[in-house]
Amino acid sequence: MSPKFYFENYLVRGRDPKIFIFLPSPKVISKCKERLDNIIKPAAEELNLRVEPFDDDQSSIGIQERIFNGINTSRILLFDLSGDERHKNNVNPNVMYELGIARMIRSDRDIILVTDMKEIGTKIPADVRSMNFIQINSSTEEDFKGKLESVYDNQAFFEDKRISEVASSLDGTCLEFILCFGLNPEGHNHFHDKDVAEPIRKLAVLRLLDLGLIYTAMDHSGWAYHWSPSGEVIIEKVSTNLRLKRRDKSAICRDLPEYITLLERI
Repeated sequence: MSPKFYFENYLVRGRDPKIFIFLPSPKVISKCKERLDNIIKPAAEELNLRVEPFDDDQSSIGIQERIFNGINTSRILLFDLSGDERHKNNVNPNVMYELGIARMIRSDRDIILVTDMKEIGTKIPADVRSMNFIQINSSTEEDFKGKLESVYDNQAFFEDKRISEVASSLDGTCLEFILCFGLNPEGHNHFHDKDVAEPIRKLAVLRLLDLGLIYTAMDHSGWAYHWSPSGEVIIEKVSTNLRLKRRDKSAICRDLPEYITLLERI
């Protein structure tokens, strides 16, 4: 999956009011099905959240698309790291793989882990033990609802990794385009080939195109580079970090070195 495809499809896509749940197969492991029906679903419904389970027994057709859609479009993600008898009562490897994808994209505050294992210190990988963990076998619906409410209340939708990581990956030349053009009023925030004559600026344009932050379109002066919806989100992120507002382009460019230095410290 290319960065351009990913960011165009998911960067500014809304979040559905649902919990997407990654399970070992409930058809084989009855305890997962019981917890889903008796604890997780009732608690989610009280918060007006739909529950959408995903398990490794589903058809392989479109499996990656369902994983990416679920991770990117759901308000909360839940992973069942209970022992799976098909894997010597260790955590199901498919669920761990899916958790790895989720942690690359989403903040840990959006993720809940449940397990029935008592040996968390030996059975659960060390790098996930500090996350939002619930010992589900000793939890009532009310206990789970309390944890779910805490995660729900502490989410920061617009500060997730998708936006922060893209903003922090941009080099000084890309930031120059954002600060010199992106913050201009609508209709005056595009730029042309004459603005990117130097090789280093051409490379920056290719970077922005690859990420889907700009696109080309014809205007009264010929072909121009315009900011995509994803690009507008990144502009907002950068300007928020630097406490900037849309203002006179010459003033922004005059102070550009200072702004880039400041951004690097954030």
